[in-house]
Amino acid sequence: MRETRRVEVFGSGRGLHTDQRDRRHWRSNFYLTTGFSPSWSLCPENTGSIAQGHPLVADLENVLVRVLAVASMFAFVSIGLVGSPASAVEFEALVADQGDQAQLRGINRSGSEYACVQGWGVFDGPTDRESIRAMIDWGVTTVRVPLNESCWLGLSGVPPEYGGSDYREAIIDYVDLLLDSGMTVVLDLHWSSTTDAAMGQEQMANTAHSTAFWTDVAGTFADRQRMLFDVFNEPHELTWDCWLHGCEEHAGMQDLVDAVRGAGARQPIIVSGLEWGNDLRGWLRHRPEDPLDSIVAGVHIYDFNRCATPGCWDAELAPVAAKVPMVITEFGASDCTGEWAESLMDWADARGVSYLAWAWNPWSCAGGPALIESFDGAPTTYGAAVRRHLRAAAGHGGWFVDDDGSVHEEDIDRIASAGLTRGCNPPDNDRYCPDSTLTRGQGAAFLARVFQFDRPPVDAFVDDEDSLFEPEIDALAAAGLTRGCNPPDNDRYCPDEPVTRAQWASFLVRALGLNHAPEGDLFVDDDGSVHQEDIERIAAAGLTRGCNPPDNDRYCPDEPVTRAQAASFFARLIDLRASRR
Repeated sequence: MRETRRVEVFGSGRGLHTDQRDRRHWRSNFYLTTGFSPSWSLCPENTGSIAQGHPLVADLENVLVRVLAVASMFAFVSIGLVGSPASAVEFEALVADQGDQAQLRGINRSGSEYACVQGWGVFDGPTDRESIRAMIDWGVTTVRVPLNESCWLGLSGVPPEYGGSDYREAIIDYVDLLLDSGMTVVLDLHWSSTTDAAMGQEQMANTAHSTAFWTDVAGTFADRQRMLFDVFNEPHELTWDCWLHGCEEHAGMQDLVDAVRGAGARQPIIVSGLEWGNDLRGWLRHRPEDPLDSIVAGVHIYDFNRCATPGCWDAELAPVAAKVPMVITEFGASDCTGEWAESLMDWADARGVSYLAWAWNPWSCAGGPALIESFDGAPTTYGAAVRRHLRAAAGHGGWFVDDDGSVHEEDIDRIASAGLTRGCNPPDNDRYCPDSTLTRGQGAAFLARVFQFDRPPVDAFVDDEDSLFEPEIDALAAAGLTRGCNPPDNDRYCPDEPVTRAQWASFLVRALGLNHAPEGDLFVDDDGSVHQEDIERIAAAGLTRGCNPPDNDRYCPDEPVTRAQAASFFARLIDLRASRR
């Protein structure tokens, strides 16, 4: 991603974008080169953090939630890349079952290109097995790991505790853990420097260090399977001849390919085009020579790039993809919404083009297209679209094993995709328990994941001190969504008691601000209920259809809400909010 211009705010160390129109690069070197240490907050182990300063009713897709990684580990043992039938390249290092070719689909795990030179780590966030399980739960099969040339080589200016052998060992350990988890790994030369510590991206690889970097990296991983080497991230402001052969201080792509092969590595090599990786118009004419004929075309596509539409992809990228394998090694949307990303993934799937989304980091959109809100996999709006696509492509069925055949199964899967439920059997969380009664504490958690409140939580009740859901209960009380369970004192919430359908109606009415007068008496069994008006309000809003299909002239106000029913309430809420936009 291309770098915007930056200024230093003296005294704070924070870099500011000075040209908001030039949103061609949000890379983490924005923070790094200005001296700003990003400190994105992770959600607490028990969720309940409520974002401040937002309207009462937030977009569902912007909900900040934590979703535990629930999928079982699996080995993706048959991976290839697709070109035209006559020239499809089968990669020995990637294919376990010869002849079975498939796309690489996954994510970029940013951090190892910048944390080391700033002096606060090798990675930005966790790199343990649990964090990889969150990726697998998304359907990720490939992870691209950006590298810093000077940290790998231990050059002057790199903090010694995060450079040289310490950096290399950390990268090796993470790569091996990814491989052991069944992932394919792409290593990428992301930041480089002609002098000392690499503090950002150069126009092109350099003659001073880059060939030595690839000789060492390729030699280190020469015996690993399911790997690719992306020899330079985003070439820019070069001629195609310089791109291929090098010029002045720049090493050419041919030099980098020769360095990899000279180290004895046989893995496929990704070679990205010009214009920050977005231009492949001269790629076929300048393709580097490779004795193994395993060169892959790399391309970066963001919605702000020149080539960011299906028409351009058809005109400029499809001809290359018809000749050689292609990987979209980075893509993302500047507004962090999912519609554009889905159109790109659909285009790529139709042509056998692989793709890796930017980035598996909990940034705000101001910091770049962020897939996640937290490292356990809770998605942003953009991330939810990518996750849906990856899970479908990976052949993941429904989210849970115990809702098959339920009339609510589709709605359960929808709220799981939206990050509104974690399952009911931690740590596996492969069950939803659809027939279980929803407790008042669980109901508070559901509501807190959907709505964000502009008031700090208050400790309103005496009986929720030991409840897992105390933060959510307190948040609901502060927002006026609950008044307690023991009038007139109302100093108790009764978190373990079931929520009745009537109570649930009142929760939703208060949360949504449905203050209009009820439109008629739709049900025959709620007369005299203190919740009658609220029941009629949610019925008028389309959030309930009754409890006795097909007649549906009854609401069953005193019956407890099941977890399956709660899923349908929220799925209808999603539709209601979409219709109001």
